[in-house]
Amino acid sequence: MNGWADRRRLAQYVPAAVTAVALVLFVPVAAASPLLAAVLLAMVVVVIVALALGAERSAVLFLAIALGLAPMDRIRPVPALDIVAMSDAFLFLGVMLLVPVLMSRRLRPDPLFVLGVAATTCAALLAITVADSAFVAAFLTVRLLVGALLLPVVFMWWAPGANTLLLFAGAYVAGNTINVIWAVTGGVRSNEGRVLGFSSHVNVVGLCAMLALALIPVLFANLPLWRIPLLFAGALCALGVWESGSRAALVVAVAIGGLYPLLARSIETMLTAAIGGVIGLYVIINALTTDDLGTNTLGRLLGGGSATYSDLQREMNAAAAWQQINDHPFLGVGLSETTLDTHNIYLQLAQVGGVVMLASFLILLASVVRRSFVLGRRWQLVALAPLAYVLIGPLTPILWERYVWCVMALPFLVSVRDAKDERPAVELVSTEDRVDS
Repeated sequence: MNGWADRRRLAQYVPAAVTAVALVLFVPVAAASPLLAAVLLAMVVVVIVALALGAERSAVLFLAIALGLAPMDRIRPVPALDIVAMSDAFLFLGVMLLVPVLMSRRLRPDPLFVLGVAATTCAALLAITVADSAFVAAFLTVRLLVGALLLPVVFMWWAPGANTLLLFAGAYVAGNTINVIWAVTGGVRSNEGRVLGFSSHVNVVGLCAMLALALIPVLFANLPLWRIPLLFAGALCALGVWESGSRAALVVAVAIGGLYPLLARSIETMLTAAIGGVIGLYVIINALTTDDLGTNTLGRLLGGGSATYSDLQREMNAAAAWQQINDHPFLGVGLSETTLDTHNIYLQLAQVGGVVMLASFLILLASVVRRSFVLGRRWQLVALAPLAYVLIGPLTPILWERYVWCVMALPFLVSVRDAKDERPAVELVSTEDRVDS
């Protein structure tokens, strides 16, 4: 007994010892290479956090940070490496810390999701064989499979419960709120004045703000003490959709606003949606009557700014995609930089992998939407975010980015067995009460 107590007391000094050793190494390394010094410092922080919190709690922390940073994909650990955002780094750390946790858990797969994953993977691999450049197609296929499938699989295997789902959804909304505040107050704008913030493209601002809006209802329903901050965050995310100039984000945000009361089925929800609709209608009427459209979403929806040129470019890309689909209807032409130009993910999929890949991906999307409804009435509102992506699919080329799929993966954080527990979720950072899935 005394030996165990001694070991526990000794373990308390491990973080301090690690920090001391790191500081001794830090000075010479920093003098030789600032990049190596930054890497060393990051490793030290990860080790200290993992020792202090434990593997699973550390994973929760890093994944929450990753979801908060997801909309801000222009923030990169290495500026020259534009395919890796800071969000990816935290996602990697979180998933790596979860590996020993996952090894101790039993995977209870969702049959429809597994079918979608298997079919999409096979179709994507087949598409490589017909691509003009097998190397480029293979690289992009790996990005697709990792970007779209990794997090849902990890979350389904892990299934930590309702508290983690609400924490991650809240982190995503908070990240969008910060991004919009920066974008509209002093952030970078495009040449035509559309807000950019910390995002890589103006349409990313609109897409992420719209997805954040779709997450607010489930947070609003389950976190009554946070309703005032959530309304504030919702207003800012709506502002992000408006100022981004993304017409697709505006159209889908309105559609989600209509679906919200249908899924919630409560008088309170209908009143909230009605108030939001009145405010939105006032903003639109005011913009129309004052002729102050500028480059916001409504102005571009009515043909202002770069909308006309953008429409022509999309029509040309869509025509090229249809031609390739007609020529290669079953296996497609494989992933390439040109196939990603098609501003419609469903056309992209048919162009890349033919009807086989399109059908496979539709099964995958259906499984994500279905998951929210299988979890029961309490979590039906989680379906709004996946439905938003399904609806914006014909209007966007974004197929596998982490700022989409970290939201699509959220329904898998709650297992079907855990969903039967209807107690209010109030302790957002605890995973100790989880019922093993």
